[in-house]
Amino acid sequence: MRIRPAHAEDAASIASLVRSCASLLEVDPAAAGPFWEAMAAPSHVANMASGRYRYLLAETGSEIVGFIAFRDGSHLFNLFVGPPHQGRGVGRALWHHALSELPASSDGTEVTVNASLTAVPFYRGLGFRQAGEPDMVNGIAIMPLRWQ
Repeated sequence: MRIRPAHAEDAASIASLVRSCASLLEVDPAAAGPFWEAMAAPSHVANMASGRYRYLLAETGSEIVGFIAFRDGSHLFNLFVGPPHQGRGVGRALWHHALSELPASSDGTEVTVNASLTAVPFYRGLGFRQAGEPDMVNGIAIMPLRWQ
């Protein structure tokens, strides 16, 4: 597996990977439209161009098997691993690679994430702790978590 920075031309593959996780995310599909709009290729392209986001991809051969995106250096905006590759250390490798590049990891600043409920055990395994009450946002049940 190789981890590399993402580029605008990767946006369609990133969007497709997120879509492959729909059954793990959606609680209310009728309300999830804004979420899917935010996860569409044009949104990822805009995020990458903004300078506020840092995207990294995990690849096996030419297949993108996961990605991680940070916003403003301290908010874990996205971490997705394709269902066939989950439970194989891809997410953990992306986290550690990204963490080594973040200023937050060296100055004690916290990292936040709004984790889908199905991902909470994974994040707890990385050392994240609950930072608020579960909520429903755009058809996705989330739990605010914090890592320091």
